[in-house]
Amino acid sequence: MKKVILIGLLFFCHCTSPQQKGHFDLPLLEKISQLTLIEPPPDGISFTSVYVIGNNDSIYESNFENLRNVYKTSYKNQYIKFSNFLFKALNQKIKLETKNPKIYLYFSRSFVIEPNIKRLYHEQGIKGLIERYCVFNGDLYTLIDGDLTLNEFNSISYYFFLNKYVRADDDYEATINFKKIDVMINKQH
Repeated sequence: MKKVILIGLLFFCHCTSPQQKGHFDLPLLEKISQLTLIEPPPDGISFTSVYVIGNNDSIYESNFENLRNVYKTSYKNQYIKFSNFLFKALNQKIKLETKNPKIYLYFSRSFVIEPNIKRLYHEQGIKGLIERYCVFNGDLYTLIDGDLTLNEFNSISYYFFLNKYVRADDDYEATINFKKIDVMINKQH
């Protein structure tokens, strides 16, 4: 009987732990949470595109600073810490109330995943997207300029994000790059 209770208790602890499997781990999100408190926030916090799921199942683009405002406005009572909210939102475990008039302006665009990009990702993972659409340039991947639709571009950006890459648009070179989020965040400290 003690074994059954112990196993049940361990299962309960595992299920309620914010360290559940996800794309983003809690220690990284706690660092990000701290960086959003800096005034003015570092560029990596203010301008980095992040993606969440809205209540209509579309993907919404925002940034860390705006998500802090979304948290303070609508989710502070549900999540004790901003990092816990980020864990659920960025790991696609909750659908945000993106049509809420108090927060809808914190999202810059919405889209649905382009079916061909989705198929390639599910068949070959991020490696398939990299091989098909990018070239490696040192510590980042550069999107090959081609005939991508806006929806294809957004879908590729979303899947890179789920694999802990952030989009870094280079206005001078007119290129779109993807770099590891932890490298960017660690440079901010």
